[in-house]
Amino acid sequence: MNQTELLSKDKRVVKAGIAAVFCMVLLVSYFYDPVYYKITDCAFKEMSGLSCPGCGLSRSFHSVANMHMSDAFGFHLLGPVFFLILLAVIILYSYEAISGKIIKIVANKVLARIFVISIFVSWFIYWVARMVVEFW
Repeated sequence: MNQTELLSKDKRVVKAGIAAVFCMVLLVSYFYDPVYYKITDCAFKEMSGLSCPGCGLSRSFHSVANMHMSDAFGFHLLGPVFFLILLAVIILYSYEAISGKIIKIVANKVLARIFVISIFVSWFIYWVARMVVEFW
C-alpha cells in the first residue's frame, strides 16, 4: 500500500466506529469517578484478595483525563501509558476515517515487536510486584 491509497467506505466506517468507542471510553473516564461511584467489584480481587492486572486502570484513566498525573501513576503505573495509546489510536483512526487516506506508520518491525512485548512484560512485572506487596 502506498500512502496515497484511499480507504474503502466500509473500512472508513469501521475506523470511525473504533475511534468513537475509544473516544467514549476517554469521555466516560473524564466524568465518571470510580473512587466515588463504584459500579462493580473486581471478581479476581474478591476471590483471591489480590489485585488483578487491570485493578486501578479506571481510577488511573479518570485521573489522567482530569490532569491529576501523580494520582494516575499511583492508581496504576501503566494507566497513563494506555490512556495515551488510546488517544493516539483515536487521532489516527479519526483522521483516516475523515480523510479516507491510509496513514502508514513506518517502523522497524523488530522494534515494534519489542515495544509491544515490553508493554506486556512491564504490565506482568507490575502486576506480580503489586501482588507481592499486597501479599506481605
